[in-house]
Amino acid sequence: MAFNRLPEELKIEVFSQLRIQKKGMLEWDPPESLLNAALCCHTWNELVVPTLYSTFVEKESNTTKFIRTILERPDLASYVRIYSSNFPWIDPLKPKLLQPHHVQIEDLVAAACADEGQRELWLGAMFSPYHSSHPIVALVLLLLPNISTLEFFKETPMGIYTALVFSKAAQLQQCDLRAPYCNLQYVQITRFSEVTNFFEFIEQFVRLRSLKALTFENAIMWEDIYNGIEVVTSHITRLSFLRTDIHPHALAPLLERFPNLTYFSYIYSSNTSDGIHYPYVNCSVRDAIMHLQQSLEDLIIVDREKDPVEEWESNWSEELHEEASIAQEIEPGSLAFGSLTGFVKLRRLEATVFTRTGPIPRAVFNEGANAVAECRIEHAARLVESLPESLEKLGLWNCTEVNRGAEKLLFDRRRRGELQKLKMVELVFSETFDVEDGLWSQTEGEKLGLVVTVRMDRGKDHDGPNCY
Repeated sequence: MAFNRLPEELKIEVFSQLRIQKKGMLEWDPPESLLNAALCCHTWNELVVPTLYSTFVEKESNTTKFIRTILERPDLASYVRIYSSNFPWIDPLKPKLLQPHHVQIEDLVAAACADEGQRELWLGAMFSPYHSSHPIVALVLLLLPNISTLEFFKETPMGIYTALVFSKAAQLQQCDLRAPYCNLQYVQITRFSEVTNFFEFIEQFVRLRSLKALTFENAIMWEDIYNGIEVVTSHITRLSFLRTDIHPHALAPLLERFPNLTYFSYIYSSNTSDGIHYPYVNCSVRDAIMHLQQSLEDLIIVDREKDPVEEWESNWSEELHEEASIAQEIEPGSLAFGSLTGFVKLRRLEATVFTRTGPIPRAVFNEGANAVAECRIEHAARLVESLPESLEKLGLWNCTEVNRGAEKLLFDRRRRGELQKLKMVELVFSETFDVEDGLWSQTEGEKLGLVVTVRMDRGKDHDGPNCY
């Protein structure tokens, strides 16, 4: 059989592909073909098992069985690299299935929690029919010290037990590189809903010296509850906020605790159910990242809430004018992002056009079409001249036909011998565009050594550009 003559490394790669869906996502449950391969023979079983147990995604009632399996086969825990916790769909643990392992569970909890009373509460909460998912998740974490990726979905896993697990691990990491979670580099929290505990929750992770990347989705932060992070997280280099509503004045003190970021993504979108949200203020976002001028390599700044189309015929709605006025009151001159030429290492910039130029002021609209045209030329020049020489990829989102002046100025700057490191330009339109203009852009870009892509925003990624 030809397959058997392949090197083991290639066989493992073939088996790992059996767990990949067409969209590139891992299957929640191992496919039948992978399970059958594990049962084929002892040799295949040894190659397949690491892939079978590489990912644990909680769903319905599989948590008790998973815990029992790991307690009976502790060696399998070393293969688990991704743990996805799906709150609140975690059933209470079944005492009968875990009764033979009760002493093991007690020992695990005792190692993480020195307080006897707290240990009793933790153990009792695991098996209570009126359970909270938090103590169960904390137990699973104790069983999986080798994970590299941790994902929380649906609800925020707040609770003292997960905090105890990571606090203990952070202490051990200070003196032992082989401590629990020494491989944990990426944490993602989706559908973050408990606003008042935002910073308390972050504290659980940022003390882990192994951590490199944090992603928060649907995070809401109000300025008046900001209480900061005590530690400086110089080891974390990637930070993402997706579909986030953060008070513009709270962002700067937060990012001060991340002095070495090479990647920052901020996708603004209102998440509050009562309809109250803070306006997107470009100047505040820029001020928040100014301390990263010597380190930042990838910057994604997208306002998905309201990206106005600057068409003279449609003008602005009264509601949008009011929102812009509020932003100006918060910080004068806040409607333009400002120059990025000081970011000497910036290789990738993706942003909505509005965040780079600011809108056309109302007074200019009132002056007539000629004033509007002049203002658009000024905006185009502002955008192009603000780009740093280090830039390799530029992505502009929510483009319209009236933004095309920036594209021509970009080509002119390239002809002058500037922006020589730039390789790719992507223009994503929020409305229909002239196909011939798109072909012209691609042709002109090719003459200048640029790969230019012009396309419509198909809406398949509600977070904007590919952030991770």
